[in-house]
Amino acid sequence: MTFFVPGYLMMNAIFPRRNALDAEMDLLYRITFGIGLSMVMAILVSFGLNALGTNTATGLGYLDAPYLWAALVSVSLAFFGIGWFRGAYPWMRRIHPRLGRAPKPDPRSFHPPQANPDTTFKIEELSAKRQKLSKDVVAYERKIQMHIGEKRQRFVAKKARALEELERLDRELSRLTGGEWLEG
Repeated sequence: MTFFVPGYLMMNAIFPRRNALDAEMDLLYRITFGIGLSMVMAILVSFGLNALGTNTATGLGYLDAPYLWAALVSVSLAFFGIGWFRGAYPWMRRIHPRLGRAPKPDPRSFHPPQANPDTTFKIEELSAKRQKLSKDVVAYERKIQMHIGEKRQRFVAKKARALEELERLDRELSRLTGGEWLEG
């Protein structure tokens, strides 16, 4: 925890939007910078605890493991709260809908910002389902080619159900995006 969590949460607080650091290796950069920032943060917290002086009850300084852990957990919770407020954790919507916050739209983005973060979250969910169904259809087509008889008929039926679900998802996505889904 000492050399990862505080810095990683700080990175999420500073850069809440996904792919803000790099389009391809964003997670790698977050982890690497998180480790480096955690080391720096542990050193700064240690300096801060050392600057408090000595504890009059024990005659020792405050630079001790329980105080260091408490300070690092407090800093981590603060960065988690800042990151949540700035929208770094949209997955929290799955815990409770009111916990989900969308980050501000990227000013360099070509897409107009969605007015409602709930709509954006719904579009992301439906897009993920659509992508999974598309992969399933390809897998069913491959299995239809490999099998004969009763198994083949089962895969044909599964493929038909998947295609119907894809059409339903396309209609829903088109409705949510104002018809831009099928055009783009």
